[in-house]
Amino acid sequence: MSDKNSIKIGSLDSKIKEISDYLKSSVLDPAEEEKNKLIEEGLKEKEKIIAEAQAEAEKIVENAEKKAAILKQNTESALNIAAKQTIDKVKLALEKEILGFTVQEPVKEAMKKEDIVKDFVLEVLKQYAQSSINFTITLGENVKDKVEDFVKNEIKEKGLKGIEISGETIPSGFSLSFADNSLKIDFSEESVVELFTEYLRPELRKTLFSK
Repeated sequence: MSDKNSIKIGSLDSKIKEISDYLKSSVLDPAEEEKNKLIEEGLKEKEKIIAEAQAEAEKIVENAEKKAAILKQNTESALNIAAKQTIDKVKLALEKEILGFTVQEPVKEAMKKEDIVKDFVLEVLKQYAQSSINFTITLGENVKDKVEDFVKNEIKEKGLKGIEISGETIPSGFSLSFADNSLKIDFSEESVVELFTEYLRPELRKTLFSK
């Protein structure tokens, strides 16, 4: 090979190397850098997405736990209220049943008995015997025939003035109606039952429900 040909081949190799270096520096290296940059950014974005997802997941779990705690608290509160209301209803039912058994029936039976109503009326007459209050006694229809004459005789014997026996009746017991309409005192079965019930209820509650 001649020296001239060797020079040509050397020049071609040099040119190819220049082109290669140029392509490498102008195209391949920037492309590599861009690729690495994209990879780095992608990794950062991935980490960011993962971190955000983890934070969101923790927030969702935290909110769920808070809601669960609130739900549990509300449920327990509702159950406690329902339990208390149920217990109160049972207490009232028990109280009513016991008072009905110990007060209502005995009082109703007692207010039908002639002697008891007579004693009751006499006690009332004693309370007002020394007063100047005028009033009318209305007797229960179930005892009127049995005690009316007795009451009239007592009024007469004691010299009580301003006390009359009404021609009307009430369902049970008796009542007092003052002449000036300022007051009416009811001694019917229902009123006497209520009186005894209110008197006994606190003691009954203390006995049944106190700790």
